[in-house]
Amino acid sequence: MAAVAGAAGRPEPGAELTEDYNPLEAGLWQTISFDKGCYIGQETIARLNTYQGVKQQLWGIRLSQPVAAGTPIYLGDDKVGTLTSVVDTPNGPLGLGYIRTKAGGAGLGVAVGTVAGTVVDVPFLSRGYLAQTSALNPPAAG
Repeated sequence: MAAVAGAAGRPEPGAELTEDYNPLEAGLWQTISFDKGCYIGQETIARLNTYQGVKQQLWGIRLSQPVAAGTPIYLGDDKVGTLTSVVDTPNGPLGLGYIRTKAGGAGLGVAVGTVAGTVVDVPFLSRGYLAQTSALNPPAAG
């Protein structure tokens, strides 16, 4: 079942959905209430939204060949993220990984270890205020 979810770009418990990542980083904006109070983590989530503090985001990464989960993601010589899962699809390997927000988004060329990859948007993830930021600041060439 995880392979089907991964091919669809859905984050999975134990890979993309762990205590290391918050729901905004995981692209689960549509599942969060910014109006309802009194739930665990509500103040932290509200603060991240108010002060636009989401430092990394979950993205799809179209890979030129399979690579292991946990492999670092690079933009040039800079580590900008970590691959959390990868599945084979009819269009080739597709990974999910967290990438620093300031590095860029869809269309960005990255190296996952030594493997070439292109950052792609995936269905089911939403980006809140980050959607407007991405539209205003396309990824840098590189």
